[in-house]
Amino acid sequence: MDVDVVQNPCDCDDCNGDDDEESGIGEQPPTENPSEEGSTGDDSSDEGTSGGGQDDVEAKKLVKVTLKDEEGYIQYIDFSYDAYGRLSNCHDVGYFGSDLEHEYTYEYLWSEGEVIERYADGETIAGYALDNGLISELYKWGQRDVLSYNSSNQLVGYVESADGDKIEYNYSWSGDKVTKMTTLQESEGFHFVSALTYLDRKCSVITPIAGIFLTKQDHALFWVHPEIIGIKTNYVPSGFETKFADGTFVGKGTFEYEFDAEGYITSCKGEEYNAMSERSNECSYEYRFVWE
Repeated sequence: MDVDVVQNPCDCDDCNGDDDEESGIGEQPPTENPSEEGSTGDDSSDEGTSGGGQDDVEAKKLVKVTLKDEEGYIQYIDFSYDAYGRLSNCHDVGYFGSDLEHEYTYEYLWSEGEVIERYADGETIAGYALDNGLISELYKWGQRDVLSYNSSNQLVGYVESADGDKIEYNYSWSGDKVTKMTTLQESEGFHFVSALTYLDRKCSVITPIAGIFLTKQDHALFWVHPEIIGIKTNYVPSGFETKFADGTFVGKGTFEYEFDAEGYITSCKGEEYNAMSERSNECSYEYRFVWE
């Protein structure tokens, strides 16, 4: 299991998107959102901050993500929701040029303590255990991830375990912003520290790239429901710089955005440099978002 040393939302060497999540059933009662009591962010009560649209019936939903990178990879991810605003289906298709790379359809079944992700034919892919509305652990294709939170229900730890290896991510918050992220992979002797910067403006709902950007996991649930992994922020990251724990430079990245008239992000362009890459040290990509 190789660690991605640069904390970007897309690994251009492997933009497969095979980890997208499943759906929910409308007849189930909605999963309760975690309490926001005790939040330390000065701007946590700012107008426009939304729990992924679950608490604000007027908030639009993310219904489509399109990814294009410089290597000719194109990915389309479409999301649909149940009557309670929870992810119910995801269709994920990717191409290299005109060649089909993958195509998956996922369904999501919600209950009070778990979300089940499965293929359209009923085969279960993953399970997400919920504790007070937050994912505490998940199992998928032999991988077990454990999540931990602070007293404000913000994500502070994400441990990814598979094939006897472990990668640990830890997050430092300043109000509603993650300002530092550390990555530790003892088997490879890697210990990275990433400093994050932000735009002066916010977006209208939870920043759509926040979940995958911080966890390095391209799960559909993390795209559309980052609030259930303790990421409830509409601050927009503008870039990062990653170093080894001893201060040696590893990589950096910058992000540029387009917003619509209502403040929803419609495009995110990323440029990054990775000094440790075994292929090209530079890569670029663009996400486009459709909201309804």
